[in-house]
Parts: sequence; C-alpha cells; structure tokens
Amino acid sequence: MNYRQLQLLLALDEHRSLARTAERLSVTTSAVSKALRDIERALDAELFNRGPRGISPTIYGDCMIRHARTVLADLSNASIELKALKNGTVGSVAVGVLPAAAPLLAPLGIVELKRRAPGIGILLREGTIDALLPDLQLGRLDTIVGNVPSPRFGSGLTVEILFPDDPIAVVSRIGHPLVGRRSIKWHHLLEYPWIIPPAGSSMSESFEAFLTKRGQPMALNCVESSSMVSNQTIIQSTDTLGFFSKQIAAHLAQQRAIAILRFNLGLRMGPIGAMWRKDRPLSPGAELMLASLRSAARLIGQK
Repeated sequence: MNYRQLQLLLALDEHRSLARTAERLSVTTSAVSKALRDIERALDAELFNRGPRGISPTIYGDCMIRHARTVLADLSNASIELKALKNGTVGSVAVGVLPAAAPLLAPLGIVELKRRAPGIGILLREGTIDALLPDLQLGRLDTIVGNVPSPRFGSGLTVEILFPDDPIAVVSRIGHPLVGRRSIKWHHLLEYPWIIPPAGSSMSESFEAFLTKRGQPMALNCVESSSMVSNQTIIQSTDTLGFFSKQIAAHLAQQRAIAILRFNLGLRMGPIGAMWRKDRPLSPGAELMLASLRSAARLIGQK
C-alpha cells in the first residue's frame, strides 16, 4: 500500500462516509469508491461495510486502520528527524507524563534536556496510563515516564527504572489541625475529606486494601483525582488530606506548599520509570530525553 492509500483509510474511518471523505480529499465520490475497491481487491478482504447511513470498518478494516495510523506516524516522525539532522539539531520528542512524575521528575528532566539541546522541540502530555498508552503504541509518543504499570499494561514495553519503590506520605495544608500532632490515629484521619487516586489505579487498589484491613468501606468522604496540580490546590485550600510519594511530599514541604503528617500508611508508590515500545528504536531526541531523565533522577535522589 502506498502513502495515499493509507491516508484514504484514515479519512474513511474518520468521516464514515464516501461523500464526506471525497469532499475532505477534494476528489469525486466515485474516485474514493474506486480507490477503496482497489485496496480491498489487493488485500482480498472487505475493509468497510457499506450501508444507507454510511460506512463502518469490518474487523479487517480495523486491523488495517490501526496499522495505517502507526505507519503514517512513523513516516511523520522520520521526516521530522531527517529535517532536524539536516539542520544539525536533534529534532523533537513527545513525552507522556503520569501523575507521579508530573510535579518533579518530568519538569527537571525537561530543564536538563533544554540545557543539553536548547533547540529541541518538546511535547508533554499528562494523563493516566490507559489514556497515554494508545498514543505510545501508535507512535504519537516516544516514551512515557511515571509509575511502572502492571503487566496487563506493560506488555510489549521496554521499562527502565529511574527510582525504586517510594513510600507514601500523608499530606495536608500547612495550617491543618493535625499538623504538629505527635500521635495521629486512623480515626483522626477519618474526620477529614480525602483525595485518592481514581478507581482501577494501582494506588487506589492498595489504598482500598488498606481500608479493608481496618474494616473501613471505600466510600469515605473523598474526591477521586489523578491531577497533581488540582490535588495540591485542593489540599492547600481546605482541610482535605491526600497522599504523595515521599520524594514529592518532601519537595513540596520544603517549599512550604504542604505539610507532611506523622502517620505511616504503610503503602508504597511503586517504582518510577521510563517506558517505550520494544519494537521501535528510540529517536535521537528520545535518547537525549531518557539521558536527561536519568540525570534528573540522580539529582532528586541526592536531596
């Protein structure tokens, strides 16, 4: 299949109409119909079901569309990298950032990357692993940095650990009634609202197990959120409690942004690392990003 045929498949999937696809590509509907028939004949498979309300991909169509997205993304990245090499630069890098890496590791990594390559283009996307992983698989992201995912997410990925398992710290606003209290019991914490990770995340499962051991249902007064920025603002503005990794909590406490309470949940964040596809070599920009993350991790570990 050639470049135009791959583009046609993606346009058909996007518009689900021969006529709208033809309008988008500035050709006739008959030309689109013929081009699709030619592709199907070459592949010996029907890629789209035709109906009075439009078209929809068959299982064969879904397969080809998925691979077309990957191929076109790779071609686009290759073009950008080639242009960068001709200009004597390292091009660009697209990084997915999980919440655990958003406040400290990723920003310090970017600072180091810009120090090493001032002209590099950087795309950062923060989200959860289930939101970012499809873009990594399709080549829209070069790497993801954050909590190392469970095996059900990590299949097909190369993972490099940047931080070992990190303990969890319970945090609050600076003037919270529990700040400075030497003996804090679990029932004291239950008197206040909580921010917890979204259901289904590894930290949420660990916290739910913690509650179950204490006979406490998960339905305590809480907000589920994966946004570190929102969580920090809510904690600073109310009596809501939350938990951050020990490294992030210590960093924010040093800045007088939050306080760390004297209560040990006995939970750990899990290792933090960088992840990328096993079947795709890292671009020069992504290699430099990884080296910068390693440097940032060493710097954080020294504090």
